[in-house]
Amino acid sequence: MIEKSKKIQSDILTFINKYKDHQTERYESDFNQLAMRIFAYQFQNNLPYKKFAQLRHKNLLTVKNWREVPLIPIQAYKELILSTEDINQAADVFLFEWHNKY
Repeated sequence: MIEKSKKIQSDILTFINKYKDHQTERYESDFNQLAMRIFAYQFQNNLPYKKFAQLRHKNLLTVKNWREVPLIPIQAYKELILSTEDINQAADVFLFEWHNKY
């Protein structure tokens, strides 16, 4: 799963760099495509988010546009572990990368 996560992160950075100076005709289409990939990834790999989306009758078949992606309330971040990765492994990676940079 980490490889999929890294690919999405890379694609997000590519999108930001591509459109940082100006938006072209392809902006909306590219943004929607990227957002839908992120939604699919979260839906498939983040069980609390998947349950939240399903309670709102949203899934990979019903959501066709980024505006339809269910937004999780801020309170959920305080009460749930919303991660697609093992949180212990994520903490190790963060600490390793932080330590090597600073």
